[in-house]
Amino acid sequence: MNEQIWKALEQRLRELEGSVAEIRRGLDYLLDRKAATPPDLAQQVNAAPEPLAQSAPQPTAQAPTTPVVSPVTPSQPPQPYPAQQAYGRQQKPASEVFQKFLSSEFLINKLGIGLLLFGVVFLFKYSIDQGWITPLIRVVCGSALGGILLGFGLKLYSKKQHYSLVLLGGAMATFYITIFAAFQMYQLISHPTAFAAMCAVTILALALALNKNDMILSLIGTIGGLGTPFFLYTGEGSIPGLVTYTCSLLFGTLGIYFFKGWRPLMAVSVIGGWMVMLVAINAVSLGDNASVSNQWAVQAGLMFAFLAFWLTPVSREIVNALKSGTDSLTTKYPLAHMSAISAPIMGLGLSITLWEITGSVTEENWGIVAFSICAMYGLAGWRLYRWPRTAKLAYTHSMIAGFFFTLALALILEGDALLITLATEAALLSFISQKLNDRGVRIAGNILAGIVLLWLAARIFFDHTNIGLTSADSLSDLWVIAMGVLIAYVYRHRFECAVYLIDSVAALAFWLARGLEGNLEFIALLLLGSALYFTSEIHKHRQIRAAAHVFFAALGVYFITRLEPFGADGLSLFNVTALADALFIAAIVVIAMRSPEKTVALVYALAAHLAGLGLVFREFVELENGQGYVSAIWGTYSIALLVAGFRAKNNMLRKVGMATLLLVIAKLFVVDLANLE
Repeated sequence: MNEQIWKALEQRLRELEGSVAEIRRGLDYLLDRKAATPPDLAQQVNAAPEPLAQSAPQPTAQAPTTPVVSPVTPSQPPQPYPAQQAYGRQQKPASEVFQKFLSSEFLINKLGIGLLLFGVVFLFKYSIDQGWITPLIRVVCGSALGGILLGFGLKLYSKKQHYSLVLLGGAMATFYITIFAAFQMYQLISHPTAFAAMCAVTILALALALNKNDMILSLIGTIGGLGTPFFLYTGEGSIPGLVTYTCSLLFGTLGIYFFKGWRPLMAVSVIGGWMVMLVAINAVSLGDNASVSNQWAVQAGLMFAFLAFWLTPVSREIVNALKSGTDSLTTKYPLAHMSAISAPIMGLGLSITLWEITGSVTEENWGIVAFSICAMYGLAGWRLYRWPRTAKLAYTHSMIAGFFFTLALALILEGDALLITLATEAALLSFISQKLNDRGVRIAGNILAGIVLLWLAARIFFDHTNIGLTSADSLSDLWVIAMGVLIAYVYRHRFECAVYLIDSVAALAFWLARGLEGNLEFIALLLLGSALYFTSEIHKHRQIRAAAHVFFAALGVYFITRLEPFGADGLSLFNVTALADALFIAAIVVIAMRSPEKTVALVYALAAHLAGLGLVFREFVELENGQGYVSAIWGTYSIALLVAGFRAKNNMLRKVGMATLLLVIAKLFVVDLANLE
């Protein structure tokens, strides 16, 4: 923690040094322009700042200062801070960028070149309609216009940089349009000539982008280069040639990104590269191009795209972090994270789509591929963890490795083996997240556990076939339930504890109901509900206690369905069914006595009272003179309640006893006396 505070203080002090240097340059400019500056001020400005003390700075009370805006000469722009120099990025204020965008030179240049290009296209179209000039002259005029724009752009670069770059971009666009028209519209040049010309324009655009340090030219060259095979498409083509050309172009654009750090160039390269690969896959699916050699050519391109789009931004972030001596900026610019995540997913997904055409690759083979990606990312994450300044990238790689490990299991395994493995992995992720106190790992574990629980619910809730408790499917389901209880124990101090425990208990209840019948099922569910309630009491967990109340309410409904008289198949109150029901009544009596809430205790006590009356009715009503036995037992019980209420001075107990006695009297008149002759 102290090390992080010192790093933050050092970063802040470096920024303050940069601000002081910027103010000093502005004051130097004022001193040069105004000779009447007092000598003492000049001495203060020229004084060099003292180096940072190595000892810990002591906080002192300082008066608030007014920010100073220093004038800067146009010929000497403010230098970036040391951290910005190390990263090769100059951070400009948003207001400065907005003012630059609204400046007349910037807007008029962009609008002007746009209107010029529109005029070129309109002139070509209008000349065709009117038949004024021949196609050859039109192409020559277009080439001449592009050459003029290129020449003026190069000549004006030293004087008007923004205007020059706009002219250069317009020249590249004019060349592309002219070559397209000469080949596709007028057939004046052959396909190899047109292709070579467009490649030359692409190389020229990228070279000018590097020479003039302009990102827009690199975007024009990249878009034009990726579109060249499609601009010159004639209905025939070589898929291996398309893949080779695209990979070569991406190699150049990604190399420019590595050294220049132009994020839009990286984004255009990634999007355009995957789109070209998708077009190649669609072409392979057609009858004329459906061959194994074409498939392997596209697969090689997918492999190159995956590795290039993954390693290039990650390598740049690593180099910047190690050179700068500070943490990498991947949190502010998450391009490396996004590429590390999207590259393997897109690569594997498009590869599966490619080989589905022939169906020659099985799911087990793709599982091995996923394991390979998991190993690659795992090794990369381990290596990145050894560099403290790239810990965030290491974390991302570790998470992706875990994702592909899970995907590999899903592709290789199936049925019970897959369910058991995924449940175990979810439990391990939960344990690791608690040990590391890591939110991302916890989220991943919760997502995986949720998928497993949904799968388990589909297996248990919608399959009512009695498969027993010792079958392979039943034991697999029991393992998943045990993993859910284990996760709940891991999260015992979090909200997830209640969620996992309640879901696991519900699944276990349905699992018992599927494998057991009759009294064994009722007793097992009663024991499960009791365990859930006493767990809530031990851990003082409100959500689990509420779930236990719901569970006992469901058991109460189940108990009511058991009150139907079944005939005298044994001694009354001395059969298995009666003993199971008596156990249920005893359980709710204990809960009523232990509950700290009076309302809950009263509800459980009344439920036990009514359940006892129902149990007596079911056990004796089928006997000879059974109604008389029931009335006698009920009457004795009501009198006992009244006596106990008066002795304990319990008003509620007296009310219940009186209500029961009135019920007995009503039964005597309505039921018992009606049966007398």
